[in-house]
Amino acid sequence: GTISLTLAQPDAALFYNLRLVWPQPRALLEGQELGTTDHFQNPVGAGPYKFESWTGNDFIATANEHFWEAGKPAIQHMTHRFIGDSQTLVLALQNDEIDGSNYPNPAGIDLLEENEDLDLIVPPFSAPDGWYFNCRHEVLGIKEVRQAIAMATDCEQFAADALLGLGQAGLGPIAPDSWAFDPTLEPIAYDPAAARQLIDDAGVSGAQIRFQTNAGNVLREDWLTFTQQALEDIGIEVIPELMDFATMIEAVTQNRDFEVSGVNHAGVVPEPSALWDQFHSTSSANHCGLENAELDALLDEARGTLDQETAIPIYADIQRIIMDEVPMHFAWYRPFLHTVNKTKFTGYQSSAAYGLFYYLQDWTAAAP
Repeated sequence: GTISLTLAQPDAALFYNLRLVWPQPRALLEGQELGTTDHFQNPVGAGPYKFESWTGNDFIATANEHFWEAGKPAIQHMTHRFIGDSQTLVLALQNDEIDGSNYPNPAGIDLLEENEDLDLIVPPFSAPDGWYFNCRHEVLGIKEVRQAIAMATDCEQFAADALLGLGQAGLGPIAPDSWAFDPTLEPIAYDPAAARQLIDDAGVSGAQIRFQTNAGNVLREDWLTFTQQALEDIGIEVIPELMDFATMIEAVTQNRDFEVSGVNHAGVVPEPSALWDQFHSTSSANHCGLENAELDALLDEARGTLDQETAIPIYADIQRIIMDEVPMHFAWYRPFLHTVNKTKFTGYQSSAAYGLFYYLQDWTAAAP
């Protein structure tokens, strides 16, 4: 059969974004509560694996015998285990309790290297970590306050002290390997004196601001402590809040009960048009609440520009405006250690955008 799509306007990222569209049977679902229907509680899909069970922290899937690629997947059973603490992940890998992970604490690299069975892969940098601001907030709605917070944090120093030579200071919302990245982009300069002046001029010295991040993510916890110390010097009191990752995501995307969040809900890796979703004033995914008419117009233009060479200067202007508005402080590139037991598996590959397991159907068990 053939599926025909008719768009209201050109969309340069259509085929890329279709990977996120999963057609569902209207006849089975129309009029039902989607969150509780049996169709989603016991899902049926066309991917390489099918759901078997979810007990505690273990999500278990088995190979889909109807998968369209003959002979795949070769790995018949997969368990995805939730381990919230990145250092615990290091120990689980080192002790052969799990076979692979995208998220072990980079500080544990020496311990991981002691286990010769492990293959450690450092992927290219993706979207930066930093601070995501609620621009609806009385204080954070002032652009100069957001700029001051960025200027007060010495990202080069943080990278040198905390990222173990594996990461570096961040620069803008688009990953450095992207075709749309602007190599002439300048970082926000570290200047605590100027930052203090901006805070004084805005009349917000002494303000208390809540900074949230997910407990167990050692690098983000270190970044929170680093920021708290830096902002004290410019007259901002950081109220630190540690929470589990799911609660942090919910606070930003559903409740918008946040002031500053460590969630990196801004920045793009393979497809720059995702900036439209993140920062266009009409987008439901613009959780930070940024409103900038010039930026809206450029995002609309970029999304409708099919030729990459034509789109490059448009994205350069978009990056310039986002860096000036600072809806997020793109502070540092988080180093990842994609780790897998190479004695057990072959055919694995690492992706900066998707990690180790996106192509799990291509893995095979290594010969004993």
